[in-house]
Amino acid sequence: MYKRIFMVFNNIEKYDKKLFSFVKEELFLQENKIELLSSINYSSLKIIELQNCKLINKNRNNIYYINNIEKLAIKRACKLFGCDYANIIFDSYNEANELIYKALTNSGDIIICISINHYNSDIENHYNFLGRKIIYIKYQILNNEIKKNKILELINKYKPKLIKIILYEYILNIDWAIFRKISNYINSYLIIDISKITGLIVINEYPTPINYAHIVITSTNNNLRGPIGGLILSKNNPDICNIIDSFLFINNKSIYKKNSLVAKTVCFKEALDLNFKNYQLQIRKNVKVMIEIFINRGYEIILNNEKNSFFLISLIEYGVKGKYIKYILKKINILVDIFFISNYSKNLAITSGIKLCTSAITTRGFKEKECKNLAIWICDILDNIKNKKNFYIIKKKINIKVNKLCKKIPIYK
Repeated sequence: MYKRIFMVFNNIEKYDKKLFSFVKEELFLQENKIELLSSINYSSLKIIELQNCKLINKNRNNIYYINNIEKLAIKRACKLFGCDYANIIFDSYNEANELIYKALTNSGDIIICISINHYNSDIENHYNFLGRKIIYIKYQILNNEIKKNKILELINKYKPKLIKIILYEYILNIDWAIFRKISNYINSYLIIDISKITGLIVINEYPTPINYAHIVITSTNNNLRGPIGGLILSKNNPDICNIIDSFLFINNKSIYKKNSLVAKTVCFKEALDLNFKNYQLQIRKNVKVMIEIFINRGYEIILNNEKNSFFLISLIEYGVKGKYIKYILKKINILVDIFFISNYSKNLAITSGIKLCTSAITTRGFKEKECKNLAIWICDILDNIKNKKNFYIIKKKINIKVNKLCKKIPIYK
């Protein structure tokens, strides 16, 4: 079953059997678990092969055609996001994010990060980053309406040098122009993080902020199914782009992983393909069918929006913590996220429910039929969690079904 994926590690198998046994075990675990985590997705074999290609041998100055490869990657990224500037060299999202902070702000400046969501009321935390004060605010919207006055109140209170908007979910009636007007009002930079909704923006199912933000930031993994990396994008902001490029040059970020660059180039090509749009639409179909099952079984869906790649199930009425359900589901090879509802408790340790994301299972090949069965199995576990008499038998039966489904639809065929 795993012949093609193991071909990538063919040489190491012969040279270091002990190491290969660990790699093989990890691949086996991935194949035999159902991933409903929002942070997980699977890259194609083409990307995996290029991530391990011979370009890793050379540095930039000694590699022929590396400039052409980089130009091709930038061209594809710009086409994908409708921008005129793309910096693709970052090895992670966090690295790209930190560079923006360092390049556009100075010690003593204030940075405001506003995380927009439906399920957490306003929570404010303060951090320090290299002398910069970062204020992280979870901003809850009601009835899909972002109140301009409330955002203005927050901005006027701190007067930051940089405003970062983080969109963690699909928000109806988004008006990016409002945020740009606010940033212009206090003469600050506007950064918009689209990591969680990149797929929808790429297929034109969600309005892009590229025409309003000074900088748009996202990741190349998860939504785009590429190698781990960060992307800095911009349009019609040459002065800011020059600041970023100059900062990169001064800090010697010209030497980076060439094999990762090549893998990203293919990742952008895959995202430009019609199949990627079909994949993104299938994610939403899978979400819809799972939500319907949970609602029919009497469970409360906190975030009931089929445009998202995930949904949230509240467990407050059932008297069990999300952390415990996560543990139980992991025992039968179903991996889920947990989440916290601030209106229910101020204690972050009390997780109020579970979060299910269909991105990885859709990449794997799950369609509505498989997702419907999966939702039924999870409901059976939740329904019988306190029924000690039958719970062990039910859990064992579902575990067998999960294993059969994983074998029937492997990640790498």
